Amino acid sequence: MGEFQEAVEIIYHELSIAPSPQLYTLAGITFAKMGKYRRAIDVFNAVLESDPQNVRALYNLSVAYEKMRQFEKADRILKRAEKLRQLKEKNQ
Repeated sequence: MGEFQEAVEIIYHELSIAPSPQLYTLAGITFAKMGKYRRAIDVFNAVLESDPQNVRALYNLSVAYEKMRQFEKADRILKRAEKLRQLKEKNQ
C-alpha cells in the first residue's frame, strides 16, 4: 500500500506543476488500486467535467462503480465509454 501512496504523492506533485486529464486519470486509477473507490470516482468525475469524452476516465469510472457494487451505474457508464470509443475509431 505504501507504494501506491507514494505514487499518489508523485502524481499530485506533477499535477501541481502541469495539470492534465491524463495525470488525474492516473491518480484515480491509483486510488482504485488502493481500494479507495469513492476517491477514485471523485477524481474520474472531475476529469469528465473538463473532458466529457475521456474514454479512459469513463472506463475506469465504470470499474470503480462495479467494485462498489453499483452495477447499473457501472453498466451505463461502460456503454457510454464503448460508444465514444467506437465514434473515435470511426472518425480516425
